[in-house]
Amino acid sequence: MGQVKTDARRNKGTLRQIADQWGLPRWIIKRVLSPHFPDRTPATSTIPSEQHSQLAGYYEQGMTFVQAWHDLVDNQDSWVPIGSLQRHFRQFDAERGKTQPDLGK
Repeated sequence: MGQVKTDARRNKGTLRQIADQWGLPRWIIKRVLSPHFPDRTPATSTIPSEQHSQLAGYYEQGMTFVQAWHDLVDNQDSWVPIGSLQRHFRQFDAERGKTQPDLGK
């Protein structure tokens, strides 16, 4: 449905034109274009930029995301979801061309 919204913003057609183009009923198009319809935008990072540089330092020291999380929670007295740290560490790996181990084997 995000494509419908994007296309409607770009082309600025009538409800009937958009519905015909997408092969959907007008009531669905009207609901999708409503400001109350949720946008499916990617989640933004919950980590402030100063913590991001701190995480990069942990990564460069060879810490795992779990070790970095423990340090942040225990020693830095800050709370960061462990899933956010894992995403950042995977991003660091991707930026440096490292591959993730296949845990399924």
